[in-house]
Amino acid sequence: MHALLTFERFLRKDRVLRGIDIHLERRFDDREIELHQASSGELSLMSSMIFLVASIRDNAVVIIDEPENSLHPNWQREYIDTVLTTLRYHDVVIVVATHAPLIVTGAIAQNSGIISVFQVEDGRPKYLKLDDAAGGGSIEEMLWKAFDVVTPASHFVSEELVGAVSKFEAGNATKADVLDLIDRMKSASFDRKQEAFLEAVSQLVDDLDKKLSAAAGIS
Repeated sequence: MHALLTFERFLRKDRVLRGIDIHLERRFDDREIELHQASSGELSLMSSMIFLVASIRDNAVVIIDEPENSLHPNWQREYIDTVLTTLRYHDVVIVVATHAPLIVTGAIAQNSGIISVFQVEDGRPKYLKLDDAAGGGSIEEMLWKAFDVVTPASHFVSEELVGAVSKFEAGNATKADVLDLIDRMKSASFDRKQEAFLEAVSQLVDDLDKKLSAAAGIS
């Protein structure tokens, strides 16, 4: 194919062929389209994968910056898996810088055994240790730690709040510490039920504070 495209001009000049049309078949809808009908995201993804295949060498370090640009959310979720599949016959290290939660959550969900997640703080990468045993909870944990995003029905959020309230009750944290955590989670939440749950926890902290103050007054 590469040779055919390279010499297309000469082949057309010698009337061996009239031209070359490239068609793509999309897996998600089994639709065949011409190359010029592909979206900018499709073209960007294809060109970057072709470049990787053509340029890669063993023991290389591949650095990819913000690949989410122009990519459909489904492709963002599958991006790391696509890169790993493309480079599966090469021994390389892949470093991806991204602001897209879907890139990271997709990577963890599909390739958790070989993926490490880092968050840049003060210009330095900080390794995010996630609980592998938590399964989906590790994704919730990563979304909160790296992107300040609270997912609906998050088991991780529930555990974090239980831990914070327990510390407050034991005297190892202040009421302000717990309420600050709740406020940050509220601002990061996009689910009404989650927000109602956080409001209920906030009320629980107020009630617990009154009981602790009353108990201290009696003693």
